[in-house]
Amino acid sequence: MDKLIKKHKTFLVKKQNKLKKKFKLDCSTIYTINNSSLLAKNKYENLMDCNYHIIGTYNNNSCIWRWAWSNSNIPCKLSKLSKNSIEFGDKFNNKDFYNSKVGGKTKLFNFLVVVSMYDSKIDGYLIYRKPNTKIDIYMLLKNCKKYSKKKSIKKKKKSKLKSC
Repeated sequence: MDKLIKKHKTFLVKKQNKLKKKFKLDCSTIYTINNSSLLAKNKYENLMDCNYHIIGTYNNNSCIWRWAWSNSNIPCKLSKLSKNSIEFGDKFNNKDFYNSKVGGKTKLFNFLVVVSMYDSKIDGYLIYRKPNTKIDIYMLLKNCKKYSKKKSIKKKKKSKLKSC
């Protein structure tokens, strides 16, 4: 199991480095998250728009990891990918992958790596500190693209002439 995780960890880190380079992401990047997408921007421009899947959260006060699939505060559509951890835990008889809560911080990146193995379209990851809290949200990023402002379609004004 350790060899498998190590191999995929290298693969995920390479994807992350490619993502950072492509979209010019660095430590000053600001992230805005809504229910359907994540926007990365710097002080001057929007850099990247992508979908995300929450894998789990880590509370720095209690030192507890909680899988997204067991957290009722996380919408089902955002936690669906995290359910693959249960299958992995059963396969390798590792309770950390199917217990809803896990103590400690040393295994958290491995959790991201394992879940990323179940979707080849993962572009990278983000460990996001929720503002004004001690909660870290671990997420995998998917369908990342250059941000483009969606053009609004102007509605045609109704004609005052009545049609037959």
